[in-house]
Amino acid sequence: MICNIPSTWLKAPIMNRILSVILALTCIGCQMDKRFSQLQPGMTKAQVLTIVGKRPTGDTTQDGVEKLQWETGSHYAKFKNGRLTDFGTE
Repeated sequence: MICNIPSTWLKAPIMNRILSVILALTCIGCQMDKRFSQLQPGMTKAQVLTIVGKRPTGDTTQDGVEKLQWETGSHYAKFKNGRLTDFGTE
């Protein structure tokens, strides 16, 4: 009977799902950190995109500096004259 099932048991699957999502997002952020640690100033945009392995979610240009952003962990890469000048997380 459903009335005899403790409410904590009914909530457990939802909590497990939430925990799984949190762990997955954390893991994705760690993967991005590992990829970004391979970047070096002077790399081309193509080299950076190959290493990162994901499409950027944002692309802006200001004062001749192009900034690519990835949602995961707020990672960014900045380019001037087609070469990587700065990268990290915000």
